[in-house]
Amino acid sequence: MDVFQGELEGLVLIDFEFEIMEKKDSFKSPDFCLVEVTQENLLQVV
Repeated sequence: MDVFQGELEGLVLIDFEFEIMEKKDSFKSPDFCLVEVTQENLLQVV
């Protein structure tokens, strides 16, 4: 779990890891997880 401060205060990222694909495929995100960002490109070059 990453909890950000400063400009990104309020942002929390949670990483779920799985040893086998079957567990990943059957995983249901908890209700407190609002957005799936696994394949998102979140980096910006300024």
